[in-house]
Amino acid sequence: MSHDSALTQTLDETGVERFAFSYLLRRVETAMRVQYGSKRVFVTACKDIGQLWSALDSSVVGNDEYQALLPLWTQFLKEGLLFMTSESPLLCARAFLESVVVSASCSTVKDVSSITAANTACVGEIISRLLSEMSQLTSTLSSLIPPLGHLQEVRRVIELLQEYQLASAGNVSSPSTTKLVEAYNALVERYASMFVEEVAFPSYWNLDLDKSSLLLVNGVHPAIYFCFMSLVRLVQWCGYRVHMIDDVPCRQIVAHVWESGALVVAAVAEERELSESLKKQLQLDTMHFVLFARMFRKFVGERLFGVVSCSLLRLLESVARRLQPNPDSSGVFIPTTDAFEMDIWNVPPVEASEWAGTFDANGRKKTDAFVPWSEEFIRAPYVRKAQMPPNGWQYISFRNL
Repeated sequence: MSHDSALTQTLDETGVERFAFSYLLRRVETAMRVQYGSKRVFVTACKDIGQLWSALDSSVVGNDEYQALLPLWTQFLKEGLLFMTSESPLLCARAFLESVVVSASCSTVKDVSSITAANTACVGEIISRLLSEMSQLTSTLSSLIPPLGHLQEVRRVIELLQEYQLASAGNVSSPSTTKLVEAYNALVERYASMFVEEVAFPSYWNLDLDKSSLLLVNGVHPAIYFCFMSLVRLVQWCGYRVHMIDDVPCRQIVAHVWESGALVVAAVAEERELSESLKKQLQLDTMHFVLFARMFRKFVGERLFGVVSCSLLRLLESVARRLQPNPDSSGVFIPTTDAFEMDIWNVPPVEASEWAGTFDANGRKKTDAFVPWSEEFIRAPYVRKAQMPPNGWQYISFRNL
């Protein structure tokens, strides 16, 4: 609205605010009369009514506006819950909760108890509907496309619930939020487990070098490469998506896949009867698995990668026990850890700039930078080291790495 408009010439600042308040009020009422009709209309109505609460909080409108908003708010909460149920609670909850948080933060509310009671009941219903949808989504998950969008929405909802708890002096019990966090974690774990058990490593348990159908790549089981390259594509996909402002779900999925994958390979060492050829195969696969997993530690982050490292240590210990349970007792055996630490465990992590692509001396992008068996691979010298496992690596103290 320009400074020279007729409206600003005839109304003072308070009058303009009251006009805007009435306009937004009517717009919300109109949206409710048609039962919103679409998610876009619902989200707009949530933003509009949030602005109404903000106007009350800034004290630029008076009691008449407050008396008009109070009954509308109660009805808005009821209609909002109905619309959420008819659409998708997960895709509508964020906008809905944002308006509830604004109302709870309003310091000029006179009838605090009634507003608080209505808000608390509404938030409880929102959480209940979200938990139901999350449970169904987790139990029916079958797509290989990670549910990053859903996970991002849940994370934002959890943040809003925490804001609401602060604004409403803790009127929403923490167990409700805790259940939503647990549902979020269950979805992450379900996807990672499905990827590992049904896609990347379903055949690894039945590892058999005598089968002519088993095709090794540079002597390594293809499941190891498939896992690595799939996670590379996931990270690059996250990085290139403009709307991907929150990469925590992606980092959590990557961490869970490496953690679960390590346990699958470790289980083969712990529970299978292994011939000498299978022991050698397991050693080679383990060196590459640990190398590839450790390349992701900077992207995943120190806190999340701690669990991955624990699984990798279990894998190393399990394989080491099967290769040679006891060192030669004829003399003093001093294991050398430098080669393993430098060439495998401490492989340089992939840097943020490398995920977008690496370039040769002529400025050409390396198309095979993330193809492990290519000479263009970003850590090719380390892969060559993994092809020849360091002597005596199985005797080092893994817990001191």
